[in-house]
Amino acid sequence: MEAYLPSGTHPDRPLFLSDHGAALRPQSINRRFLKWARHSGVYHKRLTVHSIRHSCARHLLARGAHLRFVQELLGHKSVQSTELYTTENDENLRRIYKQYHPRENSLHVDVEEDYMREVGRLASELKYYLSRHGAWHPGIMSFSGGREY
Repeated sequence: MEAYLPSGTHPDRPLFLSDHGAALRPQSINRRFLKWARHSGVYHKRLTVHSIRHSCARHLLARGAHLRFVQELLGHKSVQSTELYTTENDENLRRIYKQYHPRENSLHVDVEEDYMREVGRLASELKYYLSRHGAWHPGIMSFSGGREY
């Protein structure tokens, strides 16, 4: 940037200028961005400069970038503005957890039924074995809070 900027450039002066020497407005930047997106074949109606900025910040935080670094990069005056991106990462983790953890999705029922069926089978075998060897006393062992298998 230092090589690009002429010496004595004031930090409040716009960095990107239009063909007429005025500061580029957000609409002009978005229009040019969409033109390039269409030309490159990556156009999508929800693709915007802001969505790229937002995605970049989320990816940085998701991969361990320090919150203060992302705050500085985005130009946020308050760290609370940047913390919103971490909330979204937490929500994404919850979504992934619910999607793949067997006790949080439809697999839970299958796991629970298979598990209880196996516990019942083992309990029956144990009762049979202990009753044949004279060591079974009803009520000594309970595998399911009193349910018979």
